[in-house]
Amino acid sequence: MPRGKPAERVPLLAEQEEDDLVDVALAARLLGKSRPSIYRYLEEGRLGGRKIGGRWYVSRAAVDRWWEAGLVQQTNPEHYPRKSKTKS
Repeated sequence: MPRGKPAERVPLLAEQEEDDLVDVALAARLLGKSRPSIYRYLEEGRLGGRKIGGRWYVSRAAVDRWWEAGLVQQTNPEHYPRKSKTKS
């Protein structure tokens, strides 16, 4: 067996793709849309994503494109619970 430098660790394609996906709930928050709307956009092909194990995931690049195109709705931050701050 030839000796030399140890082989570089090459990430699996699946690992790279998982880094580029967000779940539907996060995509809905980022885009200011409801979860049912995100599912509809995915099924219609209006938003890039894929189904893995029966669950939909949204492409992070697709979310970025929606932001760049100005398709994001402003959301009311009061709709999302804030983490309570604990006093030390």
